[in-house]
Amino acid sequence: TDLPYGEFLEEIEHDRADGCVLHLVAYEQLYQIALLVPGPTDPRNTNKISRVVSISRVIDCTPETICAIREIFDRGDSVDDMKRMIENMKAVA
Repeated sequence: TDLPYGEFLEEIEHDRADGCVLHLVAYEQLYQIALLVPGPTDPRNTNKISRVVSISRVIDCTPETICAIREIFDRGDSVDDMKRMIENMKAVA
């Protein structure tokens, strides 16, 4: 069966020092983007950082837009700024 957004192309995760993760999935027609932020720490599990989804959206954009998002993430912009930027992108209903 076909995926709802066309053929799956690639999935990439970018980490940064503050524990945030930018998760990108490219499909033939659209992109899915998620920003994960460090969650509450579990003292029983000190080896793994828990993360919670700050925002997750399916967007209709160009590869250049995805490159710009990656650059802003790598630059260390705040989670609130990243979230606001993603929220303002054209989401797919």
